Amino acid sequence: MAWFLAPAIVLSNKVRGVLEAIRRGTHSPIHLAQRSTIVLMAADQHNNTAIAQGTGWNRNTVKQWRIRWAKAAADLADVEAKRPWALPTLVRSVLGDEPRPGRPSTFTSEEVAHIIKIAIDPPDTHGVPQSHWTSSALAREAVKQGIVESISSRQVGRLLNEADLKPHRSRYWLNPKIGDPEVFAHEVKAVCDTYNQAEALDAQGVDVHTCDEMTVVQALEHTAVGLPMSPGKGNAESSSIPVMERPA
Repeated sequence: MAWFLAPAIVLSNKVRGVLEAIRRGTHSPIHLAQRSTIVLMAADQHNNTAIAQGTGWNRNTVKQWRIRWAKAAADLADVEAKRPWALPTLVRSVLGDEPRPGRPSTFTSEEVAHIIKIAIDPPDTHGVPQSHWTSSALAREAVKQGIVESISSRQVGRLLNEADLKPHRSRYWLNPKIGDPEVFAHEVKAVCDTYNQAEALDAQGVDVHTCDEMTVVQALEHTAVGLPMSPGKGNAESSSIPVMERPA
């Protein structure tokens, strides 16, 4: 008789929290809530038979999801360490349904998890010389890394849409860098006083001009590093410039 040794499931506090949120969520799909329960029970050292009895699922189904989660453990740990905000998306992807038989292309949850992991990494970390991922670039990279034998850009687009990821979008924020607070307060007061006195100065024949750009200055870099993509949002980049160079 052949014996099957069920893989051990170890969960970090963050991953356990995501699974608990899915299991307890009033709006969580039933299949995700039940699969979350399987993983949580496995992590609590319940065997497959006990899990099947507790969930009402067939033991082979419990075995299937236990193995699937174990195979995705390395990717989950990597995302938790480098992109913790993307962890809920990847967890839901691992627990999600695989494409039904009969479709032109089918991909396992492990392959989908690998592709999503690439999508939430900056392209340059994979040696791709572009600022944002496109579906075509992701498809090429997935094939290049041996994740899948082939995948169309349209299929990658569907996977990104299901995960609510938008790697083609960018958003910007202004992050002023204040050195000396006293000097900064003095400069702010001077600017505000000038605005408040503009009409009076104009009445006295004094020309007052305002502008928001420094001419003949080349912007070299941003104040802060870009923020990675998150579900429903694109990449975020700083719009303020800390290093400038005045042409000779």
